[in-house]
Amino acid sequence: MKNFTKFLSLLFSILTLIILLVSQTVFAYTSSSFNAIYNGYSWYDPNITSCGNSGLANITISSGNTAQASAEQDANAKIIIGIAKTDNLGKAGATIGVMTALAESSLLDRANTGIPLSTQSQYAQGAGNNYDSLGLFQQRISAGWSTPKLSGPSPPNTALDDNFDNQHPSAINQIMNPAYQAERFFHRYEGVVQTYNFTGLLSNPINYGQVIQKVQGSAVSSGSQYQAQLNQAINIINSLYASSNPIALPVNLSSVSTSGVGVNTSYLSNLNCNNINSGNGIISKNIVQTAINLSWPNSNQGTKPTASYQTALKQYNPSGYSLTNGLGDDCGVFVATVMHATGIDPNYPSSDTVAQAQYVISHPTLYKVTYPITSTSQLQPGDILIINKGTTEKNGVIIPGQAGTGAGGHTFIYLGSQNNGNNIAQASLGTLSASLGVAQLNDPLGRGNYLAAQYIGPNS
Repeated sequence: MKNFTKFLSLLFSILTLIILLVSQTVFAYTSSSFNAIYNGYSWYDPNITSCGNSGLANITISSGNTAQASAEQDANAKIIIGIAKTDNLGKAGATIGVMTALAESSLLDRANTGIPLSTQSQYAQGAGNNYDSLGLFQQRISAGWSTPKLSGPSPPNTALDDNFDNQHPSAINQIMNPAYQAERFFHRYEGVVQTYNFTGLLSNPINYGQVIQKVQGSAVSSGSQYQAQLNQAINIINSLYASSNPIALPVNLSSVSTSGVGVNTSYLSNLNCNNINSGNGIISKNIVQTAINLSWPNSNQGTKPTASYQTALKQYNPSGYSLTNGLGDDCGVFVATVMHATGIDPNYPSSDTVAQAQYVISHPTLYKVTYPITSTSQLQPGDILIINKGTTEKNGVIIPGQAGTGAGGHTFIYLGSQNNGNNIAQASLGTLSASLGVAQLNDPLGRGNYLAAQYIGPNS
């Protein structure tokens, strides 16, 4: 009996060791505490140019150094590339994102068996157990990777608290979304590049691992585990970059604050490097994200347009450009530029809110018009709001007022609720270039009520 007890004890020890080894193999990720650095500035600010497009084209990759990617890995890579394109990071930024996901999760959106809710996610592709790490980039709620914050103390690194799953469902669901993960990674990546003046390092891919290490804060300080993925990442980029489309950013991160980190606040205006791939912030068929990308995150810049808005204005609304002397500080010009640039409605009038109101009313196959608007609960993201003094409605017929110039009229784009409290993008003649702000439906100038125009045409 004594020998049998010893045998059972030995068998149990062996089984425990096997389970431990298997779990480490399945989820052998290199990140530890993810003490990554917040940027703290709006990634939506299109005036932040990117220096991440240099250095990739001259690399020669030998054949036979990467295994065939699965459909799931290809799909995840295309999401990472799509977010990198949206953020104007070029091929180098996309490569860095793919390198990171290869090292952290083998490009699979991993759930965590210690967080049961994550295993039920529609995005889950296998699971492991490494602290409270989740997803393609192994991001941790306890290290600030989600926008919903911890409601209690951080779980110990040795085990998750039993209540963690119940306390943080929104954060868990958010991090499991691969598009959010990529957006969050690149948000911190850009802050790291600028804070540590790493723009020069991006000219040579041999340095990419060092840059990634500063973002991920893994236990291997050299970043060699990320650098080891370079060849495979480049093969993936060469295969998928051209076919990967920009993806609308799922969350507005402009309200994310710094976390006790000294960030170089001068980088916004002083960034200067070669081979800049600045892009223009335009996302086809996406009114909301394009309006955000062309706008300042607040109204502090006055009539000065963002670089992206000025570029878009010249290209997509040249008549509006001349009307505003290139500033774009007119509400109607801004809305028209967004509608032209996205391809939603190339015929949208360039200025004059009366003409714009008459246009949306007279095109019922393109726009669903609602009047009066007294609450944002009546609106959908992407709706165009227009006010003109004297607008009336009788028996379902809306007749726009005629005082549409100057202070007589106004128009803006409703974005839906954003994390920083803003919900509109607007400009104002002579005082404000395109900026994010908060809707004032109770018009302070006494012009009456707004009408809302929701695009319902073939390009919606």
